[in-house]
Amino acid sequence: MEPAHITKLEVKALLAIAQRLGGKAQRELLLEGNKMVVEAIRSGWNPLKIVLGPLWIKDTEGILMNLDRGITVRRASGQEMERISRLKTAPSISGCFEIPDFNQRFQEARKSSLPSAKVLAPWWLVADRIQDPGNLGTMIRIADWFGFEGLI
Repeated sequence: MEPAHITKLEVKALLAIAQRLGGKAQRELLLEGNKMVVEAIRSGWNPLKIVLGPLWIKDTEGILMNLDRGITVRRASGQEMERISRLKTAPSISGCFEIPDFNQRFQEARKSSLPSAKVLAPWWLVADRIQDPGNLGTMIRIADWFGFEGLI
């Protein structure tokens, strides 16, 4: 079955997610490009909406066919993909994903009876040879946003 065309309201909502207008409380992330979307799905991230541009790669179809039927898949024109995208060249596919709660996953893994090698370690960000203080500030904000344990 052919996916429905994206609505103006959906474009506006995806644009807000891409520009992070919802702030930190917003638990959604827009991923752009075939590789990013496919890897997020393979990693178990929960897709909320998939948007296919006019040039989307048919190789992705096998992965999209295995998605839960409740996930919204929409088609978009090249102009709509350009409007949503933060990239110089609009991707052929974008996906809106729920940001996983890594702290919850870590706590669940610690409580499980998995061998210690299978338990997820807390994430740390290591900064090396930072030359611009602005870059360090960006790294700190990113680490905080994604729930990293700390910064070295």
